[in-house]
Amino acid sequence: MTAETVPSIAGTADPAGVRCPTHFGYWEAKETPAWKKRERLAQKVFRHQLFPDDDKAQLLCEDLFAGDPVAERFVAEVFFGEIGPKKGRQMLMQALEEGVDAVEGAPDSMKELFAEFEGVPDWVDVDLVKKGAEVWRRWGTMLFSVAGAITLEIYTEGAVAKPLALAGGYAGDNALRRFLETSQFWIDMSEPGKILEPGSSARTTAMLVRVMHVSVRKRVGEHPEWDHDAYGLPISQTYEQMTQIGGAVAPALSLWLAGVHTTPSEMRALIHFNRYMGHLVGVQPRWATHTIRDQLQVLAMATAARTYDAGDAGKELIESF
Repeated sequence: MTAETVPSIAGTADPAGVRCPTHFGYWEAKETPAWKKRERLAQKVFRHQLFPDDDKAQLLCEDLFAGDPVAERFVAEVFFGEIGPKKGRQMLMQALEEGVDAVEGAPDSMKELFAEFEGVPDWVDVDLVKKGAEVWRRWGTMLFSVAGAITLEIYTEGAVAKPLALAGGYAGDNALRRFLETSQFWIDMSEPGKILEPGSSARTTAMLVRVMHVSVRKRVGEHPEWDHDAYGLPISQTYEQMTQIGGAVAPALSLWLAGVHTTPSEMRALIHFNRYMGHLVGVQPRWATHTIRDQLQVLAMATAARTYDAGDAGKELIESF
């Protein structure tokens, strides 16, 4: 592999001129009679729009082509450059354990990455982050059950299933191991204060996940079977933000059906906690959802855009669970 980052993607445009992958059929679906009926019902019952405003929906579509440029520069220079993956991982682990200043010869791309990773954004409310983590602890393993069900459902989408299939290591006997690793990451993140504690196992795993996403994004993006116009960028900002929604409002509402009640204030804390966790793994969308309504509207948008086009890739992933 070369030190190049994932190439830019030309993309396509929907009928309104918005840049959007062809297999993300939101703009067409929202004009159908069935979804128009749902829009009217939502307005009547909930007194707000079913979908995001068009300008916000456009940002979500554009983010289907967006990756993590700060981490991509680091991976390109260190892992795929002269330093190489073995030495690069040693430097990365030293920086996580001792701080980037302790790494001899740390390149500028590494310093930039850790400045972003270690700095706390102005929007972060520490108390809300801690409250969100507390809700996850209260949910316990019920979160894993809901997340597993959501995972099986989303594997029917080609934009999600195909990167995992092309990257390898996510199907067959590895599927359960991967899910358990993810569950352990959630446990680590929700331990009291660990998401905010420098050098914690939670934050170390977050950085390793971030770097892994860059590598997968590059490998899949360069694969001859990956269709950029159809799906956008592998592991895009929009789908990564959907993962954060999958840890906040989506399970909160799902668990109501099991008698586990999560209050609106707790949901807002979950949104904030997941947004900060997303920040650590490189999720920095153009439009970050920060209210319950925002997340419900994005879920509606993503549901309308469903194409169920994963084919054999999705079938293999689902059957592996």
